[in-house]
Amino acid sequence: MICIACENEHQENFCPNCGERAGIPKITFKSMFVEAFKTVTNMDKGFLLNLKYLTLHPKLAVILFTIQLFLIAIGIGVIRT
Repeated sequence: MICIACENEHQENFCPNCGERAGIPKITFKSMFVEAFKTVTNMDKGFLLNLKYLTLHPKLAVILFTIQLFLIAIGIGVIRT
């Protein structure tokens, strides 16, 4: 395995050179696009409820979506409504 931070090759859970956790993928434009697509298409509460939010409160839906993308990008998590 090659460390994404220092490019040191190792087989440990953490890089012995810099301490970076092994197995963490790099954040690329493609990975951000895939996460955004998953967020948009993942409908935990059902299609009709999401359609209701988008119809009655479109600005709030866009703001929450933008906040979720930001939190995912920095690695904090997802807001559940």
